[in-house]
Amino acid sequence: MGKPRRPALRYHGGKWLLAAWIVSLMPAHRIYVESHGGAGSVLLQKPRADTEVYNDAWNHVVNIFEVLRDPARAEELRRRCELTPYARAVFEEVTLERLDEEQDPIERARLLLFRSWSGFGSGSVNVEHSTGFRIRGRRSGGHPARE
Repeated sequence: MGKPRRPALRYHGGKWLLAAWIVSLMPAHRIYVESHGGAGSVLLQKPRADTEVYNDAWNHVVNIFEVLRDPARAEELRRRCELTPYARAVFEEVTLERLDEEQDPIERARLLLFRSWSGFGSGSVNVEHSTGFRIRGRRSGGHPARE
């Protein structure tokens, strides 16, 4: 598998744009620990180490990576994301209560990924406070559903 071209999700304190610089400052290592993993931007862009540990205090974010590491579940997540309409109603459907109640890990991952992609900024993943539904992309003529 090649290096990802973009972060899996938009997350508070995400270091996607800084990751190459951070990695360039790292000494050679056999063990790497992401204790506050978030979107895992540095972990996903650095050369592999013998032992890599990813953790985050929020279990819903950890769940995304648990789903992605299983090829069959990752493919099902991709399929469900492609079939999800880019709609404000879906954005508003994602609440902390809904995430906590959802038993299917793939569905939980889909809901949180959609929330992170369709809200304003990295705060969009914060389901306790609405950042608003993003209807325009960053790029001229861009649309968030295509980014």
